[in-house]
Amino acid sequence: FSTVVPGDIKYKDVNGDGTIDSNDQIAIGYSTVAPEIYYSFHLGAEWRGIGFSAMFQGTANYSAVLNTKSMFWPLINNTTLSSHYYENRWTPENLTAKYPRLSSQSNANNYQTNTIWLEDRSFLKLRNVELYYKFPKNLMQKTKILGSAKLYVRGVELLCFDKIDVADPESYGATNPLNKSVVVGLKIGF
Repeated sequence: FSTVVPGDIKYKDVNGDGTIDSNDQIAIGYSTVAPEIYYSFHLGAEWRGIGFSAMFQGTANYSAVLNTKSMFWPLINNTTLSSHYYENRWTPENLTAKYPRLSSQSNANNYQTNTIWLEDRSFLKLRNVELYYKFPKNLMQKTKILGSAKLYVRGVELLCFDKIDVADPESYGATNPLNKSVVVGLKIGF
């Protein structure tokens, strides 16, 4: 902890000794290593060769501690600052900001793990979805070559429901987000 000025994070004297220090630190949030709960479910239906399938997957009771380096180190190391942090920082005009003031000076007070930097990393994702048409068997028999054919459109990682504003909850801390993709294909069997 260090000297506090306006715009710095305020801490509670948890143990009541009149001093804010490391003795006031308590456990907060859930694990930041692995979620307590994993879940998934599948949906699918087919009618007269037209069908769809979807797989959802998610986690619950999972915390993330935002990377304070990405907010403060750009000012110290002269690198790019995220517009998210810049627009949501404390200023005299923005007293209810989500994040503390920016400074080019090191500030141990604002680097501490606390509830400001803690986010709910739980999520529900549509991992993959596929819409397809299976050509009728009698049509395939007429070709005398093909045993089956399926025309499809498949999407991967298209939707994510989460509470983290700055990144994908799974790639959190990485420089690149997870890729989304849409594929159109024809699967044939002989």
